[in-house]
Amino acid sequence: MRLSIVTVNLNNLNGLQKTFASVFSQTFTDFEYIVIDGGSTDGSVELIKNNQVKISYWQSQKDEGIYQALNQGIKKARGEYLLFLHSGDYLLDPDALNRVFITQPDVDIVYADAKRLNSQINQPEIYRQPDFLSKLFFYRYSLCHQSMFLKRALFDKFGFYREDLKIVADWAFNLQLFLSQKCTWQHLATPIVYFDQTGLSSTNLKLLNQEREQVLQELFTHQELRQLRQQFNFRQSFFGKMLIKLGIIGRY
Repeated sequence: MRLSIVTVNLNNLNGLQKTFASVFSQTFTDFEYIVIDGGSTDGSVELIKNNQVKISYWQSQKDEGIYQALNQGIKKARGEYLLFLHSGDYLLDPDALNRVFITQPDVDIVYADAKRLNSQINQPEIYRQPDFLSKLFFYRYSLCHQSMFLKRALFDKFGFYREDLKIVADWAFNLQLFLSQKCTWQHLATPIVYFDQTGLSSTNLKLLNQEREQVLQELFTHQELRQLRQQFNFRQSFFGKMLIKLGIIGRY
C-alpha cells in the first residue's frame, strides 16, 4: 500500500465534512484512511459511522492531545507513506494526491506547497515551501505538516511525535530528521492542500514560542543558537532584505 492518510478530530463536524469530501473524491486510490476522534459529542462520530465503509480504521475515545492521537494513527498505519490531514484541512482537488504519486517518489520525505488564508486581505494564498532546507529555515519557520508525505519507517527509526509538546512536536520531529543528515527530501512546487489556521498552533502563540525555544535549546548549542539568531536578524534588516532581493544571499 502506497499511502496512509490520518485524520484527527475533536468536535469539528463542519471541518470533518470538508476533509472527508476531499479524501473520498481523490482519483488516486492506493491509500487507506484512518480517523482518530478524541471523543466528539457534536455529531462527528455519527458522520464517521455513516462513512465507515470508506474508512479503513477509526476510533473515538478521549486522548491527551493531537500528538497522542497522531501517534495512535501512525501505529495503525500500513502504508509506505503517511499524510496527516486534520479535520478542517482538505485536499485542493480530486487530482491532488495523483500529482504527488505520479512522480513516483522514492525519498524519505516529500513536501508540497499548500494554500492558507491570508487574514490581512481575507483571501487564500499559496504557502510556498523552500526547495532547499537549512538549519536557518527550521530556526524560524516550519514546513506545512498537512502537505508532507513521510515514510512510515521514519517513525520506527526516529521515534514517534513527542507528546509532552502540545503544539510543535511535528516541527521538532522534522528538525530532528533534518539534523540527522540521514534522510532524503523532495520539494514538489505544487499546492495540494488547504490547511486550516484556526487550530491551537495559530491561536496560542505564547505556548508555541515557549515550546520552540525549548526544542532549540535541546538540539543546538548556545553558540549555534547565537549564530542562527544573528543570521536571521541580518536577513530581516533592510540591508539583508536588499541582498536577498538581489539574489546575493539566500532567504534561509
